[in-house]
Amino acid sequence: MRVQRFVQAAIVGLLYTAGSLLAQGTMENRQGSRHAGPGAVNPSTATFAVGVTRDSGASFVTTAGINDTVQIRGEIRPEADNIGQTADIFVVDRLLGGGFKMRDQSGVWIDWNASVSSLVPFREDVFLDAVESVDMFSGTLGLAGEHRLFLGYLPPDGILRYHTSGSPLAIAEVSTQTPQEQAKALFAMTIHQGIVQDNCTFCHRPGDGATAGVHQFAIGSGQAEIDANFEKFNAMMARGKDYILGKVRGENGHLGGAALPRNSAAYPDFERFLTLLEQR
Repeated sequence: MRVQRFVQAAIVGLLYTAGSLLAQGTMENRQGSRHAGPGAVNPSTATFAVGVTRDSGASFVTTAGINDTVQIRGEIRPEADNIGQTADIFVVDRLLGGGFKMRDQSGVWIDWNASVSSLVPFREDVFLDAVESVDMFSGTLGLAGEHRLFLGYLPPDGILRYHTSGSPLAIAEVSTQTPQEQAKALFAMTIHQGIVQDNCTFCHRPGDGATAGVHQFAIGSGQAEIDANFEKFNAMMARGKDYILGKVRGENGHLGGAALPRNSAAYPDFERFLTLLEQR
């Protein structure tokens, strides 16, 4: 489907109180509406939830620092007739006093003029489950201020469903996470699955005689495996960031060759992870 839909999904929620982080156990649900023309809405039975987490969903926050590593998660509970249909999904961020931005399929935030006809989708032709999870964003928050996040979907009937009340997030100029906390969040969100499990464990795994006496990573995606593998890297930092980066690039006698070339998409995240560990 081409565009002409909406989906407001901003960046997260606001209220930076003297360094205190406000946390809650679940994402906040918002009642949905149907777009019925410029400035007009009709009721919808769809509901939407948006939440910001720094610990892979164990808790959700309404305040974060500009350098904090977070995930923004969304959930769509479509109208009953839309379950099983395909739809385009939209994500919009409103910075109070600074206009709207929408996130396109390449992950870029681009200016939006608040006209539904000019919306571009974040995801196209998504098969809608009864509860549709949306990974809206993962990384560091780059723009301080008070944000409102919106989420929406456009099914085959061409009527946009969305929530008119944005989920708030306050992004502070200072980080609310220590470098070690930022490193652990980044590791859980990106490094553990996308690099360690999908790459390192091909050789560095328990039972592999070739890597006996060298670090061996736990296999699995549970919290125990994440914590154990994070500590492996903490210990390896005794050799220094440059040494580890050289290894993954296939240097320093790495028998596995270039596991993570410098020009690969994942390399910048891995380098940032090690830089944060270096500051512990």
